[in-house]
Amino acid sequence: MSNSCDDSVPSQILPSPEPNRLAIVVQRDLEIGPKANAIAIVSGGLQCEAFETAIPDASGNFHAAIRWNLVVLQAKSSSQLQKLLLAAQEHPVKAVAFAKLGQDLSNSFASYKEMVASYQTQEFELIAVGLFGNDTFVRTLTKSFSILK
Repeated sequence: MSNSCDDSVPSQILPSPEPNRLAIVVQRDLEIGPKANAIAIVSGGLQCEAFETAIPDASGNFHAAIRWNLVVLQAKSSSQLQKLLLAAQEHPVKAVAFAKLGQDLSNSFASYKEMVASYQTQEFELIAVGLFGNDTFVRTLTKSFSILK
């Protein structure tokens, strides 16, 4: 794992001998641009758990260094994402949410941070949830979602 990440990840979801998995579930009715944006942001939210430092090739260019399989799935609604996030609390997985508010506040991180901290999760219109953890737990949590097309 990258040394730039903190130690806030619970020990039960740190890499183990068993395979881990990433899953990103995004609202299917988003336009392609906002959908790709939400997927990228949630991936970034899981970067300390699932990615290594970029790998340089022989020419000096860097390549993404993802450690585990990543699947992108689709949800029918924000409420389905809310239920996923709630269910994730019952398993030893890392979960990261992203709300429409985040896209509405483009390049306004201070405002976004303040607003997120002042609302309960159920008050947000979630547009994506990312999960990282043991392959079996992540598959269990995401079995009702279909592959993003």
